[in-house]
Amino acid sequence: MISSSHPCCGVHGPTWLPDQQNWPVWQHSSISHLHAVATVSDTFTPSEPTPLSTGLRYIIKVRDYSTLCKLLTVTAYVYRFVFNLRNKQAVKKDPITAGELHYVRKLWIKDCQQERYWREIQNLSTISRPYKRLLLVRQLRLFLDKEGLIRCGGRIHNAPLSHLTKFPYLLPHKHPLSTLIIHSVHVKLYHAGINSTVTALRQSYWVPAARQYVKSLLRRCTICKRHHGRPYPAPDPAPLPKSRTQDTPPFTVTGVDFTGALYVHQKGEEIKVYICLFTCVTTRAIHLEVVTDLFTETFLLAFRRFASRKSLPQLMVSDNASTYTSAAEELHQLFKSQALAVSLERSGVTWKFIPKKAPWYGGFWERLIGLTKSCIKKVLGR
Repeated sequence: MISSSHPCCGVHGPTWLPDQQNWPVWQHSSISHLHAVATVSDTFTPSEPTPLSTGLRYIIKVRDYSTLCKLLTVTAYVYRFVFNLRNKQAVKKDPITAGELHYVRKLWIKDCQQERYWREIQNLSTISRPYKRLLLVRQLRLFLDKEGLIRCGGRIHNAPLSHLTKFPYLLPHKHPLSTLIIHSVHVKLYHAGINSTVTALRQSYWVPAARQYVKSLLRRCTICKRHHGRPYPAPDPAPLPKSRTQDTPPFTVTGVDFTGALYVHQKGEEIKVYICLFTCVTTRAIHLEVVTDLFTETFLLAFRRFASRKSLPQLMVSDNASTYTSAAEELHQLFKSQALAVSLERSGVTWKFIPKKAPWYGGFWERLIGLTKSCIKKVLGR
């Protein structure tokens, strides 16, 4: 979702750390705010609200972290470090506890609300008359809880739900913290869909236009895209060639192709045969010939029967034999045969091959091959 790399971080720490002359100089406001928010007890009791000009966002950048867990863990370690500096008699060395993570989560929510909803906070803190409330305050029935966090009201006060579900925290739309929270909910549900993610999100948070926001974030999820993404779109087809658009007699330009092997009974024996399909490129009419093998003489006899029944084509179009998976060598020898070329040239027929590894050039006969095989299977039942 968000890159966690930082240009100053490495194996040996920042480049300015060994040289004291390059040490950064902290502003007095940042130090005062850090000390103010770090004055906590052993149980991490909440502190007083900070001014709108300061906040955690000026010390820790949310965009530098890819997951909510990393952000909360780093923030908890920073607060513990400051706490240990101010309370050297009770230095904490244990791993980060769930209470500390829960505390810094509320701090981030509060900092996020002070950044985007400071007008609503001021309106809720100073004005007591309902008709003078802001529009968002009236629409979502916003109120401040004991910790100074904005919560949303509703009509499910008497429902058998948790207090957080009945009065969720308000989070701004398209905020980095909201992105991390939605991503954590999505991962916790094992990359569920939009509806499940929105339902789980609203158990604790209320984000305006949440469905559209979640949909845009899930569209960029790598794992979801890998499993549910659309295939690579094919390019737009090129214009049809002249041979398929000119008004000519049937079978003036003819495509030819072979089906796979079929097994038929002849005099008590099961033999292998093939179907040679001739199709007109303009009318899509077809002519089928049964051949016993893929030799040149056999095909010439089938072509002679076709020309006698229909008409002698001026141009024959066929697939390049290298794209076949069955009987490729036989077809290659057939279509490249010198005897076939001489016989067709004497009759005034020109033979043309489609490009290699481009079977869509012969789509007009491949479709008819599929229909022919489907009809044969339905009739024969095998």
